[in-house]
Amino acid sequence: MIRFVQQSSLANGAHELPERYDVAFVGTPMDDRGARCRSIAEGSANRLVSTEYIPDVPHLLLDGVPHRPSDMDAIVRFAPASRVLLDATSLDFVEMLLLCKAYLQNPGVEVGFVYAEPHNYVPSSSRADATADFAFSEASRGTHSVPGFAPELRDDSKGWMFVCVGYESYRLHRILEEDDGAFIRSTTLVFGIPPYKTNWELHALLPHLSLLSDQPGFDIAFAGANNPRATYLELRKTAEAVAGMTQGQLLVAPLGSKPSAIGVVLFSCLRNDIRLKYDFPIRTAGGTVGVGNIYRYLVASGS
Repeated sequence: MIRFVQQSSLANGAHELPERYDVAFVGTPMDDRGARCRSIAEGSANRLVSTEYIPDVPHLLLDGVPHRPSDMDAIVRFAPASRVLLDATSLDFVEMLLLCKAYLQNPGVEVGFVYAEPHNYVPSSSRADATADFAFSEASRGTHSVPGFAPELRDDSKGWMFVCVGYESYRLHRILEEDDGAFIRSTTLVFGIPPYKTNWELHALLPHLSLLSDQPGFDIAFAGANNPRATYLELRKTAEAVAGMTQGQLLVAPLGSKPSAIGVVLFSCLRNDIRLKYDFPIRTAGGTVGVGNIYRYLVASGS
């Protein structure tokens, strides 16, 4: 059981979070906001751990030390803590998923997330209007199963995929093409509305219009782009619908905003019946400019 404790914005110029953490896990900063959140993590924790997930092995590297992603106890032994901070701006989805699974299975643990919105995005083309294209990754490592999030499928399984939609429509196209109707029967697309800024929702809606017209059977839902709890609740609704199906199987594809990914992480991390569909993008530097609002999300394990 995971309990949402608090969501708050940091004051402009804040250098640390209101509470102190035993350990902070961070990735490699790719832009201004990544550097800012790393600085906040350093100022808020007694220990900083560099984190990277290698999908083809698979290994979770903690300060360069490889850990099997299925060995939750070893991860916690490497960095014992009752209060853990995750830099959601620099960490990837799977890194947050495995760390939350490791720590939140233990009662009384608190996990905080720090996340900075971008001030603006950099279009991949010269068209800097509502129809601009965005590419935040230079390539993909391809879909790989993640230990603990790849339950065995039966021949008659019916997949229902829950997708947090971002600006890069080709990522969803790629996942659907890989399945080619073999398993996925239903899809819920969750758009980050309200967005970080007015009109930014068009960056997600417009690239997906052709897909929506080609496959009109999609269910559409909305959850605030900076609100993990809203995504969590939408995913819970879908999970309840899947539970009522014969041989239903829930899949999650976190392709949208990082706060929406946090919502998926928190719903999925303590379950063993969710199948992850993730393409492991290789992020490019300079996809955003400046630092917008900075958020701190706090959750706790237990009732």
